[in-house]
Amino acid sequence: MKKYINSAVMLLATFVLVACGQSYEKLIIGRWHSEMEVVIPDSNGQQNITRKNINVSEYFSNGSSSMSSRVVVKVVDAAATNKWKEFEYTYETTFSREWKVDGKELLIKIVDVKSRPLILKFDGKIIEDKEQANKIWSGIKMPEDVIPKGQTSKLKIISLDKLKFVWEGDLNGSGKMQTISSEKTDKVLRDFVD
Repeated sequence: MKKYINSAVMLLATFVLVACGQSYEKLIIGRWHSEMEVVIPDSNGQQNITRKNINVSEYFSNGSSSMSSRVVVKVVDAAATNKWKEFEYTYETTFSREWKVDGKELLIKIVDVKSRPLILKFDGKIIEDKEQANKIWSGIKMPEDVIPKGQTSKLKIISLDKLKFVWEGDLNGSGKMQTISSEKTDKVLRDFVD
């Protein structure tokens, strides 16, 4: 009898885990907006790097996904070791991805990454000279230079309902987890950026 009870408990536990995964899969389908900011001090504490992302991610029922991001990176040279005190660059990136839910984790595999440089600023002044701008952009590593195709990220699902998706992930490769909240939307990236 005890054997049958243990089997029934295991069967129920498996059913609950599978059912939770399926409900996450149904709930995640659609378009989500999130904004996040990550501060990355350099190893000497001389420069502080702030990266702000505005993201619109879309998850499709066939397991494919896309994400469009507007990214603003600001580098502050606190020690004044450069001719500038503040350098800022803005770009947009589009990710093609595949996704699946595994328990309480969202697994996202990178299929393709493409970035488009937008704005360069030194101490608040926009660099208008195309030749100078191209030279500067050539020295900046864009997402496709550092994120390999096929890389899979694991995001821990904290909560997910019809309107809000809260997840936790390592956003800068430091091992430090950050919690992000996304809201369901029918808007696209250009609706969130100026």
